[in-house]
Amino acid sequence: MNSGKEPKHIDWSAFIYGSIAGMVPWVLMYSAIFRIPAEYVDEIPWYVWFFLIEYFCLFFSFPANMILQYM
Repeated sequence: MNSGKEPKHIDWSAFIYGSIAGMVPWVLMYSAIFRIPAEYVDEIPWYVWFFLIEYFCLFFSFPANMILQYM
């Protein structure tokens, strides 16, 4: 879509729509976690929190990579 285009003429629509679509799983995951009563939050295993942090870092490294490639 943007192959061979100069940085001034990059079409960011795929990036924007992909970012919006990618937010859906995040909203669902965190809405499920925040609906848990406070007394049960301590019962969530450590590896669930680790997975969420890891997934967050890996997921948001893709847009950073895409922005750097387009620049």
